[in-house]
Amino acid sequence: MTRPAFDTETDNSALRCRFTWCWYIQVTHTPDPYRVHDLIFIDSADLAGGCLFIAVYTNHVIDWDWCRSETTTAYTDLLTGITAQLLVTTDGGQGAHSAINTCWPTAKAQRVVRRHTTSRPRTPA
Repeated sequence: MTRPAFDTETDNSALRCRFTWCWYIQVTHTPDPYRVHDLIFIDSADLAGGCLFIAVYTNHVIDWDWCRSETTTAYTDLLTGITAQLLVTTDGGQGAHSAINTCWPTAKAQRVVRRHTTSRPRTPA
């Protein structure tokens, strides 16, 4: 928040007050109950005061939800209103695989594998 506060020539507390209303946005859970996608991505973004859980297809948001932390219950709440999918890709967040197995036992789950050895290599490539 320091950089946005600096950019808007205000302090952090004033900027937090300015964004407080965002936490009161009511989430509408209206995913199409009959639509099955080949692949969906589920993830969460940790923000100050909670997590934003989101399920997306390649070009649109299927459903999203606010929660306090990344748990199996939070992922289950996200997946409950969505029709069982064929393949779910996740970053392997805490509780994601348990929720997928509980809500959609026939769905395949793929964990994104990211290999990052170092940002400061000692040897030439």
